Amino acid sequence: MYKRQYKDTFAASPDIETSRLVQVLALISGWNRLAFDISVAYLQSAADSTFEVPVMYPKGYEMTGDDGESLLAVLQKPLYGHPEAARAWSDTRNAWMAEKFNQDGWTAKQSDVDAALWIVTAPVTGNTILMVIYTDDCDCVGPEVTELEQIKEAFHDRFGVTDADPAFMLGVKRDITVEDDGTRVLTYSMAKFIESTYEKFQGDMGGIILADTPLPHGTLVGAQQPDHVPDEAEQARYRKKGYLSIVGGLLWAARQCHPEIMGHVAMLCSVMACPSASAYNAALTVLKWLYHHRHEGMRYRSDGNIEPVMYYDSGHNQFADGRAMYMYELMIAGGPVAVKAKKHERVRDSTSYSEYAAQHEAGICIEWCRNIITQIGTPFTHLIAKPTLLLGDNDVATNTAKGTVSSKRTKHWDLYLHMNKQRVRDGSTEPERVPSPDNNSDVGTKCQADADFLRLTPRLKGYAESYIPPEYNLLMGPFTDHAFG
Repeated sequence: MYKRQYKDTFAASPDIETSRLVQVLALISGWNRLAFDISVAYLQSAADSTFEVPVMYPKGYEMTGDDGESLLAVLQKPLYGHPEAARAWSDTRNAWMAEKFNQDGWTAKQSDVDAALWIVTAPVTGNTILMVIYTDDCDCVGPEVTELEQIKEAFHDRFGVTDADPAFMLGVKRDITVEDDGTRVLTYSMAKFIESTYEKFQGDMGGIILADTPLPHGTLVGAQQPDHVPDEAEQARYRKKGYLSIVGGLLWAARQCHPEIMGHVAMLCSVMACPSASAYNAALTVLKWLYHHRHEGMRYRSDGNIEPVMYYDSGHNQFADGRAMYMYELMIAGGPVAVKAKKHERVRDSTSYSEYAAQHEAGICIEWCRNIITQIGTPFTHLIAKPTLLLGDNDVATNTAKGTVSSKRTKHWDLYLHMNKQRVRDGSTEPERVPSPDNNSDVGTKCQADADFLRLTPRLKGYAESYIPPEYNLLMGPFTDHAFG
């Protein structure tokens, strides 16, 4: 029925990483936060005549014409639940913002990197204000509270708004505390969500053992694994038990606040179409561990690194299908701004090849970060004045990107992966070595031994200092110690 009953449905929502980057930039610069909700947003959408949809009157309110035929109403504006409603609201809001905040000394533009990010410049001061918009939830940061209030008042006059707490967004708590020396600490957590997820499955937790790690060392879960052979009855049983629900909950927690379980959850996701008893028990085991660590989210410090640093790692030939897990972490302010852990799309024939492919994925993330900071501009451009430090523990992958090694073993590598070299040449990345025991991203490439997991997880999440090459002059906070770019 597409294009007959509705047309375009896409409406931008912000990437988790964009929202997190904006919050971290506000933290290191000492900016203020303000949040508000737009009232009944979809009902305020403008809609052209092509939107009109015939609808039946509700029961008890039916109407008939003079000829006795039943009459239909005409839906002239979007309602919640209509496929086109989000797009109509998004277009209405964006058109108004583009007009309202490009007059009287204001300027505003949508980011080309993330369309849910608006970059606004205030009159008189020229201050930059960043707005991340989740449909009708507006998340704002800027140097002056009065300028944030002016934006809120403009939205209120046009649409009507209610105040929201900037310490909470989409179920995530974003708490800022100030230490005695003035250092600001931002902590992400979602304990209530984890508690509610745990309660749904608490009845099946009887035989689940709590350990120091989410899953035992060496655990592998995958649809092609020899021990994963559930018949249709077993699959149906564990779908009914809620396998998709428990894995979905774990995935949301992993993406929002708990990157230490990303690799485990990626494996559990790979059998969502064919769950088994062992996979369900593995999900329960991860959930039980997560519940007992639910208050330990991610942490950022204003005296941490204010230039981005990337860590990446890859396994090799781990699974029966020949593929392997990789992970990267982009760190700012001592904590993870962007993290990804998943299986490689292709089989690689050497450890170095797998690592080089992981480096490419990390490089894509670096380009995203540098592009957003470039588009935001002053006062953050100096954070990317240098190439971004790119830390891996495979020397062949590192030196191949630098162009200092060439081998018969690399001549068949996919050409697109050599964007790694291009990023070095254009000054986007600086590949260097991190000792394997100090590579934060090892956490997501395998189910680690206890000692490795307990050593690296606090670094991955911002609770301990991460490795930086001793000769590297890393730009550290406080932000005000450095001249604006």
